[in-house]
Amino acid sequence: MKTSKKTKLWVITIMIFILTSMSAMLAFPITVNAAPPLTILHNGSPVSFDQPAIIRNNRVMVPFRALFELMDAEVDWDPRTQQIFGRTDTQTITLTVGNSHAIINGEQHFMDAPPFIVPETGRTLVPIRFIGEALGADVFWDPVGRRVCINT
Repeated sequence: MKTSKKTKLWVITIMIFILTSMSAMLAFPITVNAAPPLTILHNGSPVSFDQPAIIRNNRVMVPFRALFELMDAEVDWDPRTQQIFGRTDTQTITLTVGNSHAIINGEQHFMDAPPFIVPETGRTLVPIRFIGEALGADVFWDPVGRRVCINT
């Protein structure tokens, strides 16, 4: 079966178009900008943790020990039961990794983001708003600046 000159010309034109499109994609790669890091402020001062804050299930999660200590609470960890215990003069909080229920002063409360362990670091993270408010702080989220403000 013979192919016409017109068909050959179309095939060559399409091949040239495909090759130039591919070379343009290589010359101008598409970049995806990662979201800027989260910022935590306590009474207006920046706070840094040894494990960066992350967003999980639309909740900002931070290392439990650092947050409890920031809020002037004593903290204990039971690795056998994977439970976190936080205490102040007026509050007692018990959390369990993977469990959406917290016990605050003997009463059960629901958390929409349970504590979890980061596999790469072994750090246990908790929801900053839930813990902050349970310990009496006002907690605000600034979505534009990706900032959490804790005021005690």
